This record gives sequence, C-alpha cells and structure tokens, in this order.
Amino acid sequence: MGFEGMSVGTVRVYVQKDITKEEARSVGKNVMGMIGMEMEDLDFVVVRGIDGLDVNVSRSDVPGVMKR
Repeated sequence: MGFEGMSVGTVRVYVQKDITKEEARSVGKNVMGMIGMEMEDLDFVVVRGIDGLDVNVSRSDVPGVMKR
C-alpha cells in the first residue's frame, strides 16, 4: 500500500490488489481515523485498487474524527 498527497485536503492511498468498494471504504476510514485528527486540513481519503476502482471517504464518514 502506498500513500500520495493529492492536494491540501486529500490523500490518495494505492492498494496493490483488487479490492471491493466495501474493502476500499474500510481502508479509507482506517486511514482517516489514523491521521485525520493530526492533519486538520485533511477532508478526503481516496482509495484506489490495482483494478482502478476509486472510493472517496470524507472526514464526515468517520465518526469521532472532527476538526479541532
């Protein structure tokens, strides 16, 4: 898995296998939960599987990860 900053408020996560939308959403929520509290400007995590599937997870999709 790799990470790439896309813009001020978005991070893209590359997963090196085929994933379902549910798996991608879970990865996105985990990443947002891990770094969302520290990175106040982070609004979205975009997860892309090797098959090209993109799933967007917003800060509001993860309860408890609020801006300070």
